Amino acid sequence: MALTDSLPMTTGFNSRSVIPEGYQFPVGQETARILTNYVSDQYFETFAIPILSGRGFMQSDRSDSSLVAVVNQELAKRFFNGDAIGKRLRLDRNGPWIEIVGMTVTGNHITAFEPPLNFLYLPVSQHPQQRMALVAESFGDPTDLAGSLRETVRSLDPNVPIVEVRTMENLFEQRAAKVGNMIIGIV
Repeated sequence: MALTDSLPMTTGFNSRSVIPEGYQFPVGQETARILTNYVSDQYFETFAIPILSGRGFMQSDRSDSSLVAVVNQELAKRFFNGDAIGKRLRLDRNGPWIEIVGMTVTGNHITAFEPPLNFLYLPVSQHPQQRMALVAESFGDPTDLAGSLRETVRSLDPNVPIVEVRTMENLFEQRAAKVGNMIIGIV
């Protein structure tokens, strides 16, 4: 089970201004806008996203510990010549340094047809968010989990609204239908 600020193949991802340590921007540019997702420590395992080097997030990555991040290969290649582990970045000019502790594959985030995008993962334990999605891997019929997931959330905080419970397959099908309609509308 994992928490995420944005689900894959949706348009809900944040975009943050990032300053990679040591990177020389072109004249007049001080930051890069990078797609960002705030996730819990089990996110990469839940979505089967391989960590190619370094590590994913751990329970010990808390608000009172050193700030950490995981980046994708594309970001590592663009700003750190492919070797991002141990390098640092800031989210704004005067913000604290964040150490890159892991690197993932460059996957698709918004659509299946997007070009390789720079992507940054930050642990929600160090960057709390107002709205999160709970994601659980299931074996068998995923709709069988709906009731127990609702109860789990209610047991943690009965005031948290549960907006929608659906499968990732359903989410992807709805997203593909929307993209398909947009393509048909353009043609």
